[in-house]
This record gives sequence, C-alpha cells and structure tokens, in this order.
Amino acid sequence: MLRYQARQGTINMYKEYRNNTLCGAVSQMYTEMAGRHSARGETIHIIKTSIVSNADVVRETTRQFVKTSLRYPKITQTKRAPTTAHAATFTASRPTLI
Repeated sequence: MLRYQARQGTINMYKEYRNNTLCGAVSQMYTEMAGRHSARGETIHIIKTSIVSNADVVRETTRQFVKTSLRYPKITQTKRAPTTAHAATFTASRPTLI
C-alpha cells in the first residue's frame, strides 16, 4: 500500500509486484510511479509492504505470472562465431537505398 501526492490531492493505492526481493519490488514501484503517474520520489509514502503468497494474489495482471508451467520462448536466434578468434569486431555490410 502506498500514498502519493498528485496534482489533485493525496491518492492511496494498492499495488502488487513480482520480484525476487522486497527491495527490488520497491524499486519497481518507484520506477512505475515515476513513469505512469509522474509521481516524484519525495511525494511517495510507502504505508505497508508484505510478501504475498501465490494463493493470495489479488490483481489479475500479477496472477497470470503465478503459474508454475509458465515458459518464455526464445524469439530471436543469432549466429555466433565458434571461437573468439573468428569473431569480427566490425563487419562490413552493403548499404541499402530506399
């Protein structure tokens, strides 16, 4: 739970974050509040932090990541040189004219 000072007045919020540590979740909260709500760090007051079990998750956006069978596919595959001796720092490429 947190409270922050907006342009209209004081706003209370309840937010859930998934992170390995409590400090990491607090860092995510400060980053999201700055980006999404334009709240400065000095106006944010953290009221309560707690570690929530998977069964007690309230928000649907957080609940979708609770599944144990969740997998992330590798989207791009890049070719790498077999050894560092074969790796080129700079490679030439033909320019394209559009």
